[in-house]
Amino acid sequence: MAAVIHALWERDDRSPLILPAHLPISDREVQFELTRYLSDNWLPVIEKDVDGPNSLPVRLDGEVPNLGKYTACRRVARTIYLGSAPTATAATGASRTGA
Repeated sequence: MAAVIHALWERDDRSPLILPAHLPISDREVQFELTRYLSDNWLPVIEKDVDGPNSLPVRLDGEVPNLGKYTACRRVARTIYLGSAPTATAATGASRTGA
């Protein structure tokens, strides 16, 4: 969370709440904290489908001005990723019961 707060502070983000859509996943420190316990194959997913400079959401926001002024595609992609990304336990294949 410290990496997220630092990245938002550096961007002068004045939002009153930190919501999933606001997490700057393209920031290297934030990305590292979100993926450090996951396998490396998640990095290309983030960069292409969630929040990289050449990602689909960024491209769509640039192509559709009404979406782009709110970075709508990027925010939706961030929220979906954070809601559906695996946990470290799931990424390693361990079960919750320890069996």
